[in-house]
Amino acid sequence: QPATLKPHNAPRADRKPPGGWTESAPVSAARAPAKWRGVVRGTPVEFPFDPYACQLDFMDTALGAVDAGASAILESPTGTGKTLCLLVSTLAWAKRHAPAQTAKADHGGPPPERRAVVYASRTHAQLSQAVKALRASSYAPRVAVIGSREHLCGHSVVKRLRGTAQNKACRALCAARGCSLRNELDKQLKARKGEDFGDVALDIEELVDDGKRRGTCAYFGARANLKDADLVFAPYNYVLDERHRATSGIDWRGTIVVLDEAHNVASVAEDAASFELTAADVGGAARELDHCVDALGRMQLKASLDAKDGGLDAELPSEEGLLQLKRVVLGLEDALGRVACPTKDPEGGAAYLEDRGGRLHELVLHPAGLTCAAAAEWFASGLRGAADVLAGDGDEASKNASAKLELLERATRLAFRG
Repeated sequence: QPATLKPHNAPRADRKPPGGWTESAPVSAARAPAKWRGVVRGTPVEFPFDPYACQLDFMDTALGAVDAGASAILESPTGTGKTLCLLVSTLAWAKRHAPAQTAKADHGGPPPERRAVVYASRTHAQLSQAVKALRASSYAPRVAVIGSREHLCGHSVVKRLRGTAQNKACRALCAARGCSLRNELDKQLKARKGEDFGDVALDIEELVDDGKRRGTCAYFGARANLKDADLVFAPYNYVLDERHRATSGIDWRGTIVVLDEAHNVASVAEDAASFELTAADVGGAARELDHCVDALGRMQLKASLDAKDGGLDAELPSEEGLLQLKRVVLGLEDALGRVACPTKDPEGGAAYLEDRGGRLHELVLHPAGLTCAAAAEWFASGLRGAADVLAGDGDEASKNASAKLELLERATRLAFRG
């Protein structure tokens, strides 16, 4: 249906932002003034220029889906301003519904359901383009950007690590108040007394530069506004991958999710729910467990020397537990070696299993003793514990030495998903 247009010409100074919205101060340039104001699907919309008919139709369809709480697949030719239309329409809808939520909370009702917008795209470069499109609009929502430590960490040592080793090193350093960047961020956030830390939307590279300028941690600075954000920019995997979604810090209730460049969604979702495991990978996990046994001895000795009562750290796995894990790993390696299936690397002789459903369990998992979800959870949790031991070991040989354990843990959890 064509968009329904109505005058909406009240001066901006006379229209105060509804509860939960703020007029953000610009850094290098003021927000673009709205040159067009109208009503689309009952929602007042501001646009930086007179929209074309195709843009009105695009916003009309997007708002129709949001109104109905439904999904929509929208397509428009390159250069027709899809990103701007999606941002403007969804933010306008969230802004329109903000007063009702505030009133409901004021009258002693249950906590209102937040109407945040999560805008996801495949690459950081595409998200940067979305940030620029937001700046071209008259909307100034509170913005948060999700990124990994790999992209945002500024600590001289931690930023060189990867995966579990990086995450664990960061947590340990912050717990000991040993990261000057995180400490300075906490100090500045406290001085602002809960106000938004950033005044404008920043992309990943700008967040890193802003952290350097402030002398603060860009990773935790980016997450500081998540709780109260009206708009969240995130890579695809934080929406489509269950593991990242659970730890993203986003309250997904009532959230409007926009997946830009959606032709990439199928492959990203497939990757999030798939794994590839070779006999060489499993053999590598067995060797990493051997390293873990050595690391465990060093850590137990250190714990016994450091503890006042001479006891050991109860959270450390036992050597017997690690050996049990290794027996299962060797069983998986043997089972993979027995599977008769085409190899992707004939010269290397690596055995690959690419299968769906029961044959994976029948041919590989069950012979190794992973016959039920409970056994798989014990195994996956044990692998995670072993990876944490390697991440926490101070020995140089243990740094970044848990890649195969993490791969096998993820494969096990995916294979036994309900």
